[in-house]
Amino acid sequence: MTLRLNKRGHGCRRALVVGASRALVTELDRRGWEVVATTRDGAVPREGLRIERLEMTDDAQIAALRGRMDDPLDLLFVNAAID
Repeated sequence: MTLRLNKRGHGCRRALVVGASRALVTELDRRGWEVVATTRDGAVPREGLRIERLEMTDDAQIAALRGRMDDPLDLLFVNAAID
């Protein structure tokens, strides 16, 4: 297993935040997490993040995102609601 390093040179933990908010992803980033953030409209909640567009009610989008996630996650944070 290869240890990923974050931008501060520390061991990197990886989080997927579904329904990302600026405050949440900023705090995870500040604490050294590699953050993959999803938003319904693809808007960037914070510069420098990996943003994925995801509509939680679309099975095809969920499957496509799963196919693009190449490394395991340490945290899954679901902050999304279904209308």
